[in-house]
Amino acid sequence: MLDFRKDPETNEMKEFKIGQKNIEQLKTLNLREKNLYQLSPKITQFKNLECLFLSFNNLENLPIELSQLQNLKELYLDINLFIDFPAVISQLKNLKVL
Repeated sequence: MLDFRKDPETNEMKEFKIGQKNIEQLKTLNLREKNLYQLSPKITQFKNLECLFLSFNNLENLPIELSQLQNLKELYLDINLFIDFPAVISQLKNLKVL
């Protein structure tokens, strides 16, 4: 699991550098409560991701590239700024929990 934390002194997210091998093996990514306004298309680096937490952010949409995460089984999106249901979700064939 990769979990980004905020620095308590600066309230900024700390950066974690992980190797390519670790990126490919990552199963769970927690980006909950990170004040995100958009999700980078680079999310596709996490080919084996099964669980993605994006709750409590400021997301209005999701990148179409998210559809490449075909191993994704759980996607948590509650408390964001979506006006319409993100169409890309319908392309996630293995998604079990939304």
